[in-house]
Amino acid sequence: MRMSDLAGTGTDVATGRASTPPAVAPSQARKWLLLDSKLLDGERILLIFEKRWLAEARRAYPGTVIYFPLEVEELKRVKEFPETIKFLHRIKKEFGAWIVPSNRPSAGR
Repeated sequence: MRMSDLAGTGTDVATGRASTPPAVAPSQARKWLLLDSKLLDGERILLIFEKRWLAEARRAYPGTVIYFPLEVEELKRVKEFPETIKFLHRIKKEFGAWIVPSNRPSAGR
């Protein structure tokens, strides 16, 4: 799964312009990206690069479903099943859930 599979367009929150892939690590370039997802019928999602920006992002975009890069990486495991990705998104949205990477020790708890 490429980021473009989840996102149709991105907006650099700092500038409000269409985003392009950063030349440096995402966490050094910006706090988050606001994305319009093709897969999720144009629904807007937030991709946050570091946990320290979570509270600020929630205040800035209340009700928007938030993803971290590790969650997107985990969704790559089911990229052939768009309905599964939509289902996982609904769970995140309805319950405020997080996708825990399957190789993390806490995933089995």
